[in-house]
Amino acid sequence: MLCGMVNNQRRTTGTPKARSFGAAVREAREAREREVREDREQRDGRRWTLRAVAGQLGIDPSRLSKIETGKAVPSADVAERILDHLGVTGDHKAEVMALLQGAETEAPWYANTLPEQRQHTSMIVEAEDVAREIVSYTIGVVPGLLQTKRYARAIMVGGGNPLPASEVTIRVMTRMGRQGVLAEEREHPVHLVALIHETALRQRIGGVDVMIEQLEFLLKMMRRSNVDVRIVPDALDWHEGLEGSFSLISPREDADLYPLVFLEPVFDAVCGYGSGLC
Repeated sequence: MLCGMVNNQRRTTGTPKARSFGAAVREAREAREREVREDREQRDGRRWTLRAVAGQLGIDPSRLSKIETGKAVPSADVAERILDHLGVTGDHKAEVMALLQGAETEAPWYANTLPEQRQHTSMIVEAEDVAREIVSYTIGVVPGLLQTKRYARAIMVGGGNPLPASEVTIRVMTRMGRQGVLAEEREHPVHLVALIHETALRQRIGGVDVMIEQLEFLLKMMRRSNVDVRIVPDALDWHEGLEGSFSLISPREDADLYPLVFLEPVFDAVCGYGSGLC
């Protein structure tokens, strides 16, 4: 069960959808900045810094900053103006605009469609980047932060909902990139507590060779001081963990983010957040 703060105003404390919408706006603005830097022909005098874009749109810079960080949710009209100005069009614009629905509430976010899953993943990546600790519990698979590339690909390809090849490649690359938060040389390496159900170690996902490689990688990661792997015995009686895999992301004190919890089935996901979890 998820518990969170109730907020009746149009300002938020950073709900998952609000943060994902803000991240999409920020990514679009920064993409325009890169285009201008890399292509001299596009240097028409227009700047794409947050302050410059806010001025072009007639929005207070602090307001745009709050939108980009998920602390404020714009009206549909303002959101459309921002996206149009940044050149976000077509299907991508529709995907981003859809995030406004329910962005002000703490209701769990059910990510079922491919566009929703992409935005959901972006939000998870952002949360993991500022995490102090991640507690992950998985039943049938090794957690994503500890997967090898071949193991992750086998999961993506072998499920009941086949994904397009291009989507598989993107997801595998994203999953591998997420593991950077565990690097010991990082300024703030994340502490990972991985509770892995024993059945995950007996599965032969991808075949024997893939599974051997995965188990060897797991042993390697267990040697890191910030990675704590615990195996949940198969012989235990019923416990709540059997209801499904989940992760709890606890942010660092300097991060403007509430603890985030998400259920992680193979293909879709449920995400919620709050000042308290119970």
